[in-house]
Amino acid sequence: MTDPINKLINEHFDKMKSIQDKYIKKLSAIFVFLVTLIVVLLITLFLAVKCAESAQISTISEDVGVRCIIGESASEGLLGMTAVAEALRNRGHTGGVYGCSAKFVDNEPKWVWDLAAKAWAASATSNMVYGADMWENIVAFGKPSWYNCVVKTTTIGNHTFFKEKRPCTN
Repeated sequence: MTDPINKLINEHFDKMKSIQDKYIKKLSAIFVFLVTLIVVLLITLFLAVKCAESAQISTISEDVGVRCIIGESASEGLLGMTAVAEALRNRGHTGGVYGCSAKFVDNEPKWVWDLAAKAWAASATSNMVYGADMWENIVAFGKPSWYNCVVKTTTIGNHTFFKEKRPCTN
């Protein structure tokens, strides 16, 4: 008499095990999907943050930016002016940018102002200085006092571009 009962119990157990296996497979698939979705969302968030960090949202007005570009790179042509403009945007302020207050800027012809304005506009979307926010004409002025605290990113025209390294071993 116990054999038919055991047989029924075993059959019932086997059915329950089969149902349980199906649900475990479904739950596993759902779990894998959710984990994948979370990973994709985290990567998307990371990339969005990186893009926001590298976005050149300048707090410098166009007229000040153009003036600084002329003061720093009037003789560099559009490419050199755009590079300086980009680094100026990356910096986000004009502190320490001596060309912003250069007296000769006021005497530059209209075409130089127009070229600098074009460089300022182009610098909003360029990435030619690779995140640099400092620059120097090392040939003309030598290595600056902050040279040991920076990493060179590129040279364009007469300017070498840098970004800060941490920690500074000055």
